[in-house]
Formats: sequence, C-alpha cells, structure tokens
Amino acid sequence: MPETSEAQDTTCPQPPADFVPTLVPPPPELFWEQFDFRIRSIATDAETVRFVSPGQDFVFCRGDRVWQIFPSTWKRAPEQDWESYSAELADPPFATIELDGRTYRYRVLLDPNPFSDVQGVRERAVFELQTPDSDALRRTVLYTQAEVERSGGLGMGIPRVTAAEITPAGDRLVWSIAFSQGEGDTGIATLASYTPGENALVLLQPEAIADQQITDVAIASTEIVAMLRP
Repeated sequence: MPETSEAQDTTCPQPPADFVPTLVPPPPELFWEQFDFRIRSIATDAETVRFVSPGQDFVFCRGDRVWQIFPSTWKRAPEQDWESYSAELADPPFATIELDGRTYRYRVLLDPNPFSDVQGVRERAVFELQTPDSDALRRTVLYTQAEVERSGGLGMGIPRVTAAEITPAGDRLVWSIAFSQGEGDTGIATLASYTPGENALVLLQPEAIADQQITDVAIASTEIVAMLRP
C-alpha cells in the first residue's frame, strides 16, 4: 500500500458517469470464472494505485485517500496450444529484466521436472537466476514437497513468476512467485529479492498468506523493501 504520509494534494479521478460496477467478469467466460475475483496486475503512477481485475479496476487515490471503481483495463491472454504449453512445462523459458543496463535471466521450475524425462516426481520448487557477470546458474530452493505438505497441501503446483520489479532506489530486483492450485496441488507464496552489490538473494514467505496467490507486485512503499533486505 502507498505511504499515506506522502500523499499528494490531488483530486481522485472519477469513473465514467454511465459505468455500473459488477462482480461478474465479462464474456467469454467459463462457468467457474464468474467466481474469479483475483487481481491480475497492479499499476502505479503519481496519483493512483490501480488494482486490475477482469470485472473492474479498483483505484486508490493517493491524494484523497479514497477508493474508486473503474471499468476493467484487463486484457485476456490468447489461448496457448497444447504442444507449446507442454514444451514450456518441460523446459520453462527464461525471462529477462534489466538493471543499470545489465541483463538478468530468471525462471522457476519443479525439480526434478516431472514434465521432461521424469514422471510423477516433484520434490522442490527452484528459482534459477543468471547474473550478467556469470555464465553459471544460481539455483535457490523456494520450498520443498515436505514443506507444502506441512502447510496443508498434497502436491506441488507448477510454479510461475508473476512479476519482476526494481526497487525505487534501483538497487534491488524483486520477483513474486505463484503456483497452479487445485486437486490438492498448491505451493507457498513467495517474494524473492536479489541485491547485485551484495550478491545476496533473500526469500520472503509470509505465513499468513502461504497458500494464496501473489499475482503481481508494485513497490509503492519502503516497508516491503526493508523486509527484503539481506
């Protein structure tokens, strides 16, 4: 959440006069999507913090410190064919992010990967990071099957990176990591932070939301930065 002590003296933008908020996502939809109220992304600017969902956007005004509901700006991703989806499960592609003109490559996957040459074995979720000054992969265990079972799950869902951000000071990278969920599969909600100057990677796994999905992260406060310090 934004720091209200730094709120600007601005007037919150207003939604269109003819807009009627609804909790039902727009078509096309599968029957269970009418109950899907997840926030898909977070966007910030000098005046607002916008939480984007399929049905509507929830907008917090920094100046007035009030909430408004706007028409949704969410765009449904195109459907992926099964062959390319299977290939990505077997060998997840690396994504990239740049900091100070230098490129960092990263991905998450299950280890051993049950979708490649191993079937039915899921022992741990792993975060892989390649820094610009090294050809080697830095592999960090996010959580294990045993930890998932202790938190109430049966198996490990497929992990995925849902956001990659740079801290306001420009000195750290932050990733949010979620997982597929259903039929006993779950994971542990995780934020990962890497500080290039210290070559340190830190995990934050709030126990209160361990089985929930972090679908996006926007760093609008110094508090989360402090929690992710090595």
